[in-house]
Amino acid sequence: MIQFYFAVGAAFVIYLVTHSLRKKKKTNRIIYIDDKKCARCNSCITHCPNGVLKMEPEEGKDMHVVVINPNQCTACEHCIKSCNFGAIRLIDKIQLSSTQEKIQFNNKH
Repeated sequence: MIQFYFAVGAAFVIYLVTHSLRKKKKTNRIIYIDDKKCARCNSCITHCPNGVLKMEPEEGKDMHVVVINPNQCTACEHCIKSCNFGAIRLIDKIQLSSTQEKIQFNNKH
């Protein structure tokens, strides 16, 4: 019986340690939201444990999801798993800058 309690206690300690490490993990990835796929259902916002996402109005358009605290993102993927529309991805920060350049180029031409 003591062995059982020891095993359960050890498993719990391992869970706590990995959970705290995961929370503190810094990442070079960032959330990318495809505005065309987004249904504005707020699911990602409510599932984000770090308050990274927020619904805000865009100038001259409807509300949309924006990343307000990118440095708080731990890449836990709760927002991705909660999105039923496939509108959210984690991408490398370098890839994000090239994606933004492509969008700006396409909007100019």
